Amino acid sequence: MEVPGGYKHFVWNALNNVLPTKNNLLKRKVTEDSLCPVCKREEKDVKHALWCCLAVADVWAEAESPVRKWRNQVQDFTSLWMELIKRLSKGCLERIVAIMRGIWGRRNAFVFENEFGCPSKMVRSALVFLEEYKEATLRMEGRHTRSEVSREDKRWKRPVPNKYKLNFDAAIDLTNRMIGIGIVVRDCNGEVMVVICTRKDHVFSPFIVECLALKRFIKLCKELGFWSVMMKGNAKGVIEAVLAEEKHESKNGQLIEDTKRLFAQGLHWTLGFIHRE
Repeated sequence: MEVPGGYKHFVWNALNNVLPTKNNLLKRKVTEDSLCPVCKREEKDVKHALWCCLAVADVWAEAESPVRKWRNQVQDFTSLWMELIKRLSKGCLERIVAIMRGIWGRRNAFVFENEFGCPSKMVRSALVFLEEYKEATLRMEGRHTRSEVSREDKRWKRPVPNKYKLNFDAAIDLTNRMIGIGIVVRDCNGEVMVVICTRKDHVFSPFIVECLALKRFIKLCKELGFWSVMMKGNAKGVIEAVLAEEKHESKNGQLIEDTKRLFAQGLHWTLGFIHRE
């Protein structure tokens, strides 16, 4: 799974029943009862804390949850985990882990700070963090790969005769929630045909912004009648998702599929990843 190491350790603790649930704390004589501190109805073990509690059921019922129609009664957490592995794709399983970690964090905030976040905000925050982690990982991989690429390979190369080349780039500032997007279209002689620069504020998902940018670039090619175009950009995750043959199973799936259908309209369009200079 492409999730932070702490998330993997969290799942390992849950599977081995070593999370500090009320049930486990009672066994260690740290607390006097094992009732769930949230619903105060049932004994709080791992499966109750992460799946069966009524307050947790509200989280799993959210629109962005991959399991919103699943039943909330299970034998134990291990059997639940095996069912998740069996029925869900890798991407959906990663989202489940992120949400579970968010559920545990929300529970701790309630116990120690008397704060209880709403389900929708908790799910959104968990999934945005996961996307940012993946984006940062891809960029780190790009930096390592870049050192292996020769300067000659990184230089801009003009397209073949009667073909245009579109280069797009996105620079992300996660601290200030901003993203800058640029696009340049050149002909086979290297002459600049189109230049566009724009900035997006209040960005919560770099992946979505980059995908929307690519979708806009494709529409621009249609509007200008550029039907023979080489598209190159550094949004690796978006490019791989658009070029993938299988259906994208995530909360961004509809956006990816729309971009795929739009891109498929250009029989002489190509799309590829290129490292930023």
